[in-house]
Amino acid sequence: MRIVIDLQGAQGPNRNRGIGRYSLDLTSAIIRNRGEHDIHIVLSDLFPDAIMDLRAAFAPVLPSSNIHVWSAPGPTMSLDPGNKRRARHASAIRNTFIDSLEPDVVLISSFFDGFGDNSVAGINPNSKARTAVILYDLIPHIMPDLYLSQADQASWYSAKIDDLDQADLLLSISASAGRDAVERLERAPDTVVNIMGDANAMFRVVDLSAEEAGALRARFGIEDRFLMYTGGIDFRKNIDGLIGAFAQLNDIHLDSVQLVIVCHANEAAKDAITRTVRECELARDRVIVTGYVTDDELLHLYNICTAFVMPSLYEGFGLPALEAMRCGAPVIASNTSSLPEVLGREDALFDPADPASIAGKIDQVLSDAQFRQSLAEHGLAQSRTFSWDTSAQVAMSAMEALGARRGKAPAVSERRMSLAYVSPLPPQRSGISDYSAEILRSLVAHYDIDVVVDQPDVSDGWITSNLTVRSADWFKDNHTRYDRILYHFGNSHFHQHMFDLLRQTSGVIVLHDFFLSNVRAFCWPDTWPYAAWYSHGYSAISLAAASEAPDQLIQTVPANLDILQSACGTIVHSEFSKRLAIEHFGADAEAAIAAVVPLARTLNNVPSTPVSSLKEAIGVPPDAILLASFGMMTPLKLSDRILEAFLASELVKNPKVFLLFVGEDPKNDFSSGIRKMIQSSGLSDRIRITGWVGAEDYAAHLDATDIAIQLRTQSRGETSAAVLDGMVRGIPVVVNANGSMAELDPEAATIIPDNFDTDDLVTVIENLVANPGLRTSKGARSLDIARRLHDPDRCAALYHDAIETSYMGAKVQIADLLDTLDEIGYDKGDIVPLAKSLGATFPIQPRCKCLFVDVSTLAEFDAKTGIQRVVRGIFNALLSVSPPVWNILPVHRRKDGRYVIAHTLMADRFGLDIGAGLEQPIDIQKGDIFLRLDLDPECPMPALTEIQRMRRHGVKVFNVIYDLLPLTLSEYFPKGARKIFENWFETVQSGDGAICISRTVAEDVRRLIDRQNPDLSDHFQISHFRLGSDIERSQPTKGTPENVNRIRQIMASAPTFLIVGTLEPRKGVKQTLDAFEILWDQGVDLNLLIVGKQGWQTEDLIERLDKHVEKGNRLVWLNGISDEFLEEIYAESTCLVMASEGEGFGLPLIEAARHKLPIIARDLPVFREVATDYATYFEGSEPKHLSDAIERWIAAWKMGAHIGSDGIVAVDWETSARDLLQSLDIRCA
Repeated sequence: MRIVIDLQGAQGPNRNRGIGRYSLDLTSAIIRNRGEHDIHIVLSDLFPDAIMDLRAAFAPVLPSSNIHVWSAPGPTMSLDPGNKRRARHASAIRNTFIDSLEPDVVLISSFFDGFGDNSVAGINPNSKARTAVILYDLIPHIMPDLYLSQADQASWYSAKIDDLDQADLLLSISASAGRDAVERLERAPDTVVNIMGDANAMFRVVDLSAEEAGALRARFGIEDRFLMYTGGIDFRKNIDGLIGAFAQLNDIHLDSVQLVIVCHANEAAKDAITRTVRECELARDRVIVTGYVTDDELLHLYNICTAFVMPSLYEGFGLPALEAMRCGAPVIASNTSSLPEVLGREDALFDPADPASIAGKIDQVLSDAQFRQSLAEHGLAQSRTFSWDTSAQVAMSAMEALGARRGKAPAVSERRMSLAYVSPLPPQRSGISDYSAEILRSLVAHYDIDVVVDQPDVSDGWITSNLTVRSADWFKDNHTRYDRILYHFGNSHFHQHMFDLLRQTSGVIVLHDFFLSNVRAFCWPDTWPYAAWYSHGYSAISLAAASEAPDQLIQTVPANLDILQSACGTIVHSEFSKRLAIEHFGADAEAAIAAVVPLARTLNNVPSTPVSSLKEAIGVPPDAILLASFGMMTPLKLSDRILEAFLASELVKNPKVFLLFVGEDPKNDFSSGIRKMIQSSGLSDRIRITGWVGAEDYAAHLDATDIAIQLRTQSRGETSAAVLDGMVRGIPVVVNANGSMAELDPEAATIIPDNFDTDDLVTVIENLVANPGLRTSKGARSLDIARRLHDPDRCAALYHDAIETSYMGAKVQIADLLDTLDEIGYDKGDIVPLAKSLGATFPIQPRCKCLFVDVSTLAEFDAKTGIQRVVRGIFNALLSVSPPVWNILPVHRRKDGRYVIAHTLMADRFGLDIGAGLEQPIDIQKGDIFLRLDLDPECPMPALTEIQRMRRHGVKVFNVIYDLLPLTLSEYFPKGARKIFENWFETVQSGDGAICISRTVAEDVRRLIDRQNPDLSDHFQISHFRLGSDIERSQPTKGTPENVNRIRQIMASAPTFLIVGTLEPRKGVKQTLDAFEILWDQGVDLNLLIVGKQGWQTEDLIERLDKHVEKGNRLVWLNGISDEFLEEIYAESTCLVMASEGEGFGLPLIEAARHKLPIIARDLPVFREVATDYATYFEGSEPKHLSDAIERWIAAWKMGAHIGSDGIVAVDWETSARDLLQSLDIRCA
């Protein structure tokens, strides 16, 4: 049973009060006790602040995919009449959304909200699901003068009471509340179940030290023993009665006891309490109103109070009394409504309407220590009789009984439904046209059918005599005449017109081929790449672009996603097609397949003409054993493999064995090769190609065949009609286990492996030819299966069931919602908010999950830094290694904060032009991932707000962290950089995790978060991945500088030491230059080559480089060069120097290692992590420290004893991308 819980009770104004806590705790207990039931939670985006807290609360016990969020334009509160239309819009959206989850039972956690807030709750009268409502109380109904004095509020509440009458089940939180429902609302007793409740587990006895208790008292001005009350302060809570009773206590008590009212009261409420205190002539310090308290403070106050008092005139449950009892406080309370049930002790009760009764009980509890102790002990014991698990189990039992009655049967129409049947029909040369002519004869038993065609005439006499034929153009203008529409799609130009028809008018589709890439590429060559991108993303486009085969994309992608999305249901003919949907679009795509309906085939009458005569009629000797393969001669039908096996078999020696290829000869290189093989075999009289045959000749050849051989490769979801045509004639069929043919019964068909050897085929055909009995038994079994599974009448009934199921599904519900919204009406200002809400609530299905990769900085400007190399390298590799079910989309932010697909970047940088200049907003869905790959420290607030909206709707957000250097080495960064980075790091912590470029950075991040935000550690994911080093795979920049020959000459003149990286203070360039000046002064002949753009705070260094005496001789600074030339420099240098004071990774280390370039590096933990023992390390910040290290290295190098970099594990970008995907829990291709 599927239970959907509308948890707005834990979101709205009562979020931090009793209803909110009750909703949250009961839902948690239901999840714990769900057994085999499927529990889903629905939240409203009208309360955005609570969503992430609730997601976090349920993360340990409920899959995130079971938490759903719906959106509607606000505000909707009924207090403002101007919100009426929006409230109706929101109600319609909510109802449709919940219904789209296909619940058996809907549980509403809080029903009577929405007058003064944006809660939207109600009973959906059109739902098949049963509805249960948690009933807290009927206080406004019982006390209308106090709570319904305003006409608009009274009217609203009355409407809610009427609506509540439609609920199938009320789950009352006390027997008292349940009795009220039965007596005051005249509910049937068996529709009200008391489930009680419990206190949150945080409420318990705690042992506070004297210091802790003293500090708590001082915080709130509590100096003496104190009576405690907590809860609301509206009239029914009887605060005035409590203060009045307190004032009647004797002077001894009044001098030694305070009354502490724990509540978050506004100024008006505080003034009212102060006024009552004054009127009762109490000293002001005798009554304390605490204001807001934390959960810990509330817990501790319960634990140290002298007694707790609950003076309410009416309660639905009285949760504070139970909380106090759970904390060991003596509790006294009113003798009304539910409180006697909670306390379970008569002598702890008083009459709340009688101040003397209240005062007497207070006096007793203050004066009688034994009574107080007895109450405390009883309270602890009584509190243990309450259990959320028990409450949940009672609720589940009631809902199970309710769910068993599910199925308010939809009204059965007395008239037959009309169906528009859209398909090519004879005489079109399409197998689907013949198939439709056949199935229509059975489908008319279920519908009044018109056929819709895009052809000049229909040659089938039965169709023209019994059905109305409509043109596609006529249908465009008259589609609303039909109750149901059925489209038959195939992968040929005969179906070209259906694409626009389906976009205009949704219906059920039959995919005879799962792939539609051929028809799209043939009919719309200009827009075909966009269609392929829409279905499969840039990964497919990238792989196709890298392939030398011109039709690679056509062969590898179905390109049918928009068709699946436009349809209200999809029918396929095999489980294989369903698997293709999952393979290309993910597990969620299975839901798009309404049914698998076997391909229908009419049973053939046994020919009255002897088989020998049938063979003579097609030019074969009457005693021949005829092997035949049916269908167009193509490589996909493996016609060449059939011929090879025949020629390799002993059958060539038997003059009675013939082989026919029955089908169209495309007269291309493939068929020409087969003809040459036949001619060279010398068996042209026994091996023939018929060419295209009409329906009668096709049937005649089938009837004359003894063994049918129907092979296939690269099946794309089609079902072989020829195989079934053979089976319905009782002909033994040989197939390979490719596509849907693998699903055939091996007792009927002879199935060889998909990737068979020629000997496999030779063996089975020789065996079948030699064993007539085997042919007979296989044929009989084939005929039996065809009769049972492929009978047209049976298939037509399955079609009917699938069509009707589809028209009751979510997509049709959404279409009905749009009609409802039209009926409600909206003005121009409603359109955009409604469209955004509908898009967020009802994402297009099916589709691949999306990994949105934020490349905002790269899209704006390629700074050609190390980070930019990483972004380019990672993204390019992601396109290669990501699984087909994940769509990798580069995105960048606009000024308004919206994220759009970076089509222009993909065209300019990656050469994949799908929509350059197109700013296409991203379409997020639950389960997607947003990866902030680019460093964007000054991301504006609108974009951050958009990212948080994504998280609310179930998108996980991860940040790649390159380093924490602006925090750990802030002295090396420009003024203000630390603050910018701190703000950025706060946004990182508001995501789901951080993926770092080294283990060292990951450890730094963990330590920082543990220090700044320890509560985050449990659910914030921190991981790391390795960086790639193959520059050629990072979409490298090209070109060489004008002085390239001089640079090469310098490098060849002496050993060249290389520095790579932006010139920043922390990079150690100054120390390195100082060290080389020492060496040059000592007469050491070597070059220093610096590659890197000018960074910040390096003006003095740049001036020094420009004016240096060795500039252009032994000192070269290249201020930004191409990746291509950098590769050359790595290859020709002698040694890399990494003198940086801090790095997140040190990408030049592994780039150097790929060229076996030795390394001298500062002894940093991250360099040790990357280079391990395969670098020469130095310590110290003085120039002499580095110059000495270089001298020692040169001496070792000259002797061949230096440390090489060969052992550094340098991975490529594809490996790096796989590591990154693994951190995101995405399984690689």
